[in-house]
Amino acid sequence: MRLANTAATFSRACHMALAALLVLLSACGGGGGGPNNNDGEPPIGNISGSWSVTGTESSPTPECDGTVIGYTATVAQAGKSLTVNGDDGTSLSGTISGNKIALSGSYAEDGGTTTVTALSATVAVNCGQLSGTSTWSWTDGSFSCSGTTNFDATRLVGDGCGNHSAINPTTLSAGYDHTCVIGDSGVVCWGLNNNGQTDVPMLTNPVSIASGHEYTCALDDNGVACWGLNDYGQTDVPTLSNPTAISVGYGHTCAIDDTGVVCWGSNVQGQADAPVLSNPVAVDAGYYHTCAIDDSGVVCWGSNIQGQGSVPSLSNPTSVAVGMHHSCAIDDTGVVCWGYGAGGQTSVPPLSNPTSISSRQHHTCAIDDTGVVCWGSNYQGQSSVPSLSNPTSVSAGEYHTCAIDDTGIVCWGANDSGQSTPP
Repeated sequence: MRLANTAATFSRACHMALAALLVLLSACGGGGGGPNNNDGEPPIGNISGSWSVTGTESSPTPECDGTVIGYTATVAQAGKSLTVNGDDGTSLSGTISGNKIALSGSYAEDGGTTTVTALSATVAVNCGQLSGTSTWSWTDGSFSCSGTTNFDATRLVGDGCGNHSAINPTTLSAGYDHTCVIGDSGVVCWGLNNNGQTDVPMLTNPVSIASGHEYTCALDDNGVACWGLNDYGQTDVPTLSNPTAISVGYGHTCAIDDTGVVCWGSNVQGQADAPVLSNPVAVDAGYYHTCAIDDSGVVCWGSNIQGQGSVPSLSNPTSVAVGMHHSCAIDDTGVVCWGYGAGGQTSVPPLSNPTSISSRQHHTCAIDDTGVVCWGSNYQGQSSVPSLSNPTSVSAGEYHTCAIDDTGIVCWGANDSGQSTPP
């Protein structure tokens, strides 16, 4: 009899735990949720991460009884969708609405079919430790058994019950009224979500993130993915060949791939008409203009009404940043800005060995030996840098700014949509 085989029994029991874990994690959104309670509410939080499951199977059928299981599952959440992948290739999916879930529970296993008929879970210790019970049945047409699996789960990667927090953030991007970051659990976004700009889709090993005007794009193993507002086609990603960089503006998006710089979306000022470039290494999309760095230096196209596209003489530029009507670059002399400067955004303060730069709307920020320095418009406090400990990344948003330092994610400036309140 197949189920009398220890390895097969262990495998089946692990799958039972995996299905139970999905429900358990979904209940982690706040507790008390069960199957088929999908009331259309936004998810209470992001429960992505790795979980270790242990438990014991109980069945009146001896071949299916008493197996002690141990399992590791990775949970990925994209908006309301949940996917759980086991380390043996098994995958389950479901949805989370508020703190409640709905899921399907039948799949092929050990030459038969497993059906999860009832699931329940109890949340404890802020979703760091969880416990629950899965009720299941299995049949191959000639033999059947059923039972329950009582289990405990410990979260290995990811933090907090109903928490969007990113562990070990490495890259961030501040947009119009929202912010996104890449950490151990993938991409996490917060702030205004009127067009789905913070509803992160399923991504595989994201390495770059860009937040724009109510939309977001990321670069992962599958290429470029965009979501959110699409009134100009800015999230309709064209065919790209091995993209390596991504940047978003007000209504247009640009990427670097094997063919050079490719832009799409709004083109009312020619901001999406990328010229022929020689080995481009960086690109930054602004409101109505775009700039890139190639073998010849900094090249800009699109609107030039305030001189933002008229690049001054630069010596070995290594970074470029574009705002609404101004542009900045880092070269051998430091930071150089040009274009509209009535708000002080082109008046670069003294900097010591600047290494990165970010511009948006009417302000600019840089990281130098002293930390983060911002200048330009400050009527929402976006240029008033708080105390930071060894900042490694900074991103200027519309009216807010965010940085990554030793303490994690720190934001300042406008916060009317929660864009400056990292979860």
